[in-house]
Amino acid sequence: MALSHHHSLNEILLRDIQLEDTELFYRLLSNPQVMTFSEGMLSREQVDAWLSRFSDDINAHLWVIELKASTQVIGYCSLKQSPYLSGYEVGYRLLPEFWGKGMAYQALRQVMDFAFVTLKLSHVFAQIDPNNLRSIQLAKRLGMGFEGEIKPPGYDYADHVWIMTSTPADDGQMK
Repeated sequence: MALSHHHSLNEILLRDIQLEDTELFYRLLSNPQVMTFSEGMLSREQVDAWLSRFSDDINAHLWVIELKASTQVIGYCSLKQSPYLSGYEVGYRLLPEFWGKGMAYQALRQVMDFAFVTLKLSHVFAQIDPNNLRSIQLAKRLGMGFEGEIKPPGYDYADHVWIMTSTPADDGQMK
């Protein structure tokens, strides 16, 4: 299912994964820049297992981020039940050449609209490495607030937890 925010300035489209998108996931999840604040670079086998876990989870949503003008795939975003928090969490990764261009913001606005309007969730979390200042700035720009810290098993230090809560609006869109 493709998601598209109704804002005319949106340059991206979120769509379901297709078989030919798996190479993007290999490029993203094995890129040292992209994985700096994550569990480390993944091998092809680990990426296949990661994609399989998503496809096996009926409550997980995973989309590729595609440029509307060229249909180039530049990253992914997700919405899934958090294994550590009571609710859904949002995630994303972009190819480095698309960092700082507003693409992640556009994608996550669409995901948040889907979470609050379609799924009718009351809140959405983001688990962010405290050193990932770009993602913290993005969370703030989206209107998320700092909720606390969490140190999942195997982590060397605690991640920050950010939250956005649904606010009913006249047009059904999140605020």
